[in-house]
Amino acid sequence: MPLFVNPTATATKSRVALIHLLNLNLRSMEAWRNAQAKLFGAALDIESTMILMAIIAIGAEKLVRTGDLKQFEDLSVPMDYRLLGKCNLSSIAATTGLNREMVRRRVGNLEKNGLVVRESEGGVRIADGILQQPEVRDSVNKQLRSIATTVDRLQKSGLLQGVSS
Repeated sequence: MPLFVNPTATATKSRVALIHLLNLNLRSMEAWRNAQAKLFGAALDIESTMILMAIIAIGAEKLVRTGDLKQFEDLSVPMDYRLLGKCNLSSIAATTGLNREMVRRRVGNLEKNGLVVRESEGGVRIADGILQQPEVRDSVNKQLRSIATTVDRLQKSGLLQGVSS
C-alpha cells in the first residue's frame, strides 16, 4: 500500500514527526556503530562512517537504478567491483556535504586500515569482503525493524497515510 504525507497533520504535528525521525536516525546510527565495533574493534567517527556509506551508495546507485543489481541483492553474494559506478573524492564530498580535504584525509585513513581500496584510475571502493560480514546484515535488519516501527508510529499519529491501490 503506497504511503503519503498528510500535509495537515504535518503542519500541526511537526514536533511529533521530528521526535520520531530523530529516534529513527539515532537507532540507525547505533546499529552502524555496533556493527563497526564488532567488525573493526571500535566504532568509526561520524565522518568516516558517512564516507563509507557514500562509497557504497554511489558505487551501487547505477545498479539499483538500472535493475542490474538483481543477482547481487543478497549481501552474502560478493560483487565484482568492476560493475560498480565510479566513486571519487569529489562525489563523496558532494554526497556527504563534507569538504574535500576532510574526505581525502579520512579516505586515506580508511585505506590504511584496509576498509577501502583506491582504484588505479582514482576511484574508491569498499574493500572486498566487508559487506559479506554477518554484522552488516544484522545492522541492516535492525534498521529495517526501526523503519517499520517508525512508519507504524507515524501512521498512528496521522502523519503518514496509506492509499489503497
